[in-house]
Amino acid sequence: SISAFHFCVNLAAPFFSLFMLRELKFSYLTYTVIVTTVTAVSILTIERWGRVADKIGNVKVVKFTALLIAVIPFLWIVNHNPLYLFLVQAFSGFVWSGFNLSSGNFIFDAAASQKRIRYIAYFNVLVAFSVFLSGSFGGWVARFLPRLFGYKITSLFLLSSILRFAAIFLFFGKIKEVRVTQAMNNKDLIYSFFKVAK
Repeated sequence: SISAFHFCVNLAAPFFSLFMLRELKFSYLTYTVIVTTVTAVSILTIERWGRVADKIGNVKVVKFTALLIAVIPFLWIVNHNPLYLFLVQAFSGFVWSGFNLSSGNFIFDAAASQKRIRYIAYFNVLVAFSVFLSGSFGGWVARFLPRLFGYKITSLFLLSSILRFAAIFLFFGKIKEVRVTQAMNNKDLIYSFFKVAK
């Protein structure tokens, strides 16, 4: 499920940098600020995501953040202002922080201790293969896509967004929490994120 999602994500992920530098003609300073925003926000929010996941379960966080991740390529289509894209990247860092932490931690919950290392290795291999395959496929298929708002890459972004949602609805329903957790809807999850004790 996660590797299929990463395949859909990485149809577009390698091309955001190309889009900023070649198509939007951003300076290297602007590009650097926008790119590093994801890492900075991820670092600032990862501990709090961990506290939320401890309370409501890793699966709930994975499913919630995956839906938000699916929207990200579409956000790159509607506006190309640097300040706007900075905010999009901050949002991206926020949701990817929760997704990466919880999808990794889920393995520790689901796998028996004697098999954990093997399952982590399988997980990393499958994700890495999906990233390689989808990046290669994305570069190939982009040549045949129509222009969207003047760019072919934005068509690739839209395709990636659609496929992310498809992967979520096809595969993520099969992922079940393996430990007892607190029931919580998405609205309460966000409230919990900002109110959780430090």
